[in-house]
Amino acid sequence: MGSGLRGQSDKEFYSTLRTSEARLLHALDSLNYLDSTLQDFHLYSSTFRNNFGHMDLGISGSAQYPVVYRMNQVKGFDLGWHYLDGNRFLYNEESPLFKAKKPVTSLYYVQGGNELLHLQALHSQNIKPNWNFGVEFRRLREGADLNGFYLRQITGQYNTRVYTWYHSKDLRYHVIASAIWNRNKNRENGGIVSREAFDTLTGIGRSPLVNYYTNPVRNILRSNTFSVTQIYRLGQKRHFPTEATDSLGRAIPEERATFIPQRQLSLRTSIQTYANIFEVEGFAGMPFDKFYSDSIQTFDSTWYRNAAITLGYQSGAFRQLRKDSLNISEKPAFFNAFIDFNLIKVGWNSDYAAYPNIGVRAELGTRSWLKSKEGALIKGYLGMKGYNEGDWDLEGTVRKSILWVTLQAGYHAKRYESDFFHYYYFGNHHFWHNKNFLKQGAVEFNGSISNSGPNEWISLRYSAISLQSYIYLNAQETPQQASSGIRVQQAELNLKLKWKWLHVTGQAVWQQNTAKHILPLPRWAIKQSLFVQGWMFKKALFAKIGADLFWCEQFTAAQYVAPLRSWKVQDQANPFTIGNYPYTNFYFTGKIQTVTFFFLLQHPTAGLFGPSYYSSPYYPMQPRAFRLGIKWDLYE
Repeated sequence: MGSGLRGQSDKEFYSTLRTSEARLLHALDSLNYLDSTLQDFHLYSSTFRNNFGHMDLGISGSAQYPVVYRMNQVKGFDLGWHYLDGNRFLYNEESPLFKAKKPVTSLYYVQGGNELLHLQALHSQNIKPNWNFGVEFRRLREGADLNGFYLRQITGQYNTRVYTWYHSKDLRYHVIASAIWNRNKNRENGGIVSREAFDTLTGIGRSPLVNYYTNPVRNILRSNTFSVTQIYRLGQKRHFPTEATDSLGRAIPEERATFIPQRQLSLRTSIQTYANIFEVEGFAGMPFDKFYSDSIQTFDSTWYRNAAITLGYQSGAFRQLRKDSLNISEKPAFFNAFIDFNLIKVGWNSDYAAYPNIGVRAELGTRSWLKSKEGALIKGYLGMKGYNEGDWDLEGTVRKSILWVTLQAGYHAKRYESDFFHYYYFGNHHFWHNKNFLKQGAVEFNGSISNSGPNEWISLRYSAISLQSYIYLNAQETPQQASSGIRVQQAELNLKLKWKWLHVTGQAVWQQNTAKHILPLPRWAIKQSLFVQGWMFKKALFAKIGADLFWCEQFTAAQYVAPLRSWKVQDQANPFTIGNYPYTNFYFTGKIQTVTFFFLLQHPTAGLFGPSYYSSPYYPMQPRAFRLGIKWDLYE
């Protein structure tokens, strides 16, 4: 479908290609086309795109908690507070870089009732053939005046990324620079007072009594990342014969020698800043009973600074040498190694802690892994000094296609220090300093089977995970370390079925763990889409009409704690369960040339299956609402 849409659109599409810093660090210089499919285009909310529609605060851009357990992927210092990661730009080596023969601009806009505004803009152009510049911007706001769908609930976010990529004409030297700014200011209401405050009301516009109704409560998060990555390639220059011949019939070598890279060195420098603020305007009628600072107002602020230098060596694949005129033997394997130096400061009020962290990372894999994700890959990390001294992480994966199936097996084990939020916190209503926490441990064995070929239509994955000394936020809102191990089992089925115009895509996850009171997870979670798509009006419009279903089994989910900006387990004596409620969307998506649009009716069945529908404990799901979205790609 993607190639068909590209063929329908303007030929300028082919003049814009993309890569990433991660690919350049693996010496993969081949470029990819832009994504032109309609897959999940209408899912503007990251909660529905990535999290089965559950475990946020019932409003776009709010705090999130994963429905499906995944092992901690952080290597090195972890501040904690990942609750808004899905709603802000983070430094990522996979962030796109472009090579555009002509400037490209992409505008994405979503609006709807309840004053929803979701704007994304991207512009990229090449200043010179080997120098690209780009900027990304995202604005999200839902709610107006004092209220969103429910009282005292508004989200407002700005995210900006500016970047540039320059490389020498022979691709020997690369420099990638980027600046990322995040500004999140979310008003929070603390959730409803009780289930009865919501379940006994009727009508789409019902306004239940909420915990923090008297005075405004805000969470303000600011984070910036400035980075420069340089890559220098080592190798030789060779003159290759041309089709021209001399008087004796001998091939005449080309005048300009071709640079043949064999290995490369990299240097990345960065500065990251972060501030997380909890703000309350007065305490009248507020449910606070502890005050470590003052009892007039709250302005809890934790700030973080990280100055980092990473030195790297890569013996990469150098994929760009796959030209008919260059008969260069391919390397069967690649090896990358990095050493990270971090100067970390975490502060609160007028005090701070500082850690000079040093860690090493390495990866070894087959060339086929970079080309087709087949073969073997091993990755490791070791904390040498600082807060994460003694931490280690080892991960290995093998993948092989046999006849009509592809088999994959993996192993992942790690031992790591607690995130800093669990180690130390000083706020107006909470304080702890957990000096005696043990390092956490985790081991995962996983395997999967899927069909072979370029189009994967079925895959089944199984994981067995063992957690040791697991740290969580208990019902009393303080960190606690589990006294015994936790075992988690998962099975995940993914389907993509097609019959003529009819398509069915689905993801079903089964989970089981031995400590649901510590690690609350639904046993089943399902995301499914049924749609028809195809060309209309003599291939002038590519249309898609369908319905989504999001569902998870009822469970005692984690509960959001606004002053801590984190999630705790509930008191088992009086639990608040969520789930066992089908959330649906109906949508129409279309693409005409470089314009893509959707009409979305979200939660049209609100109230049909009962009044009790919740995204997380004490936070109702969004009611019925209409959304309109449009994306316009401009190739100038």
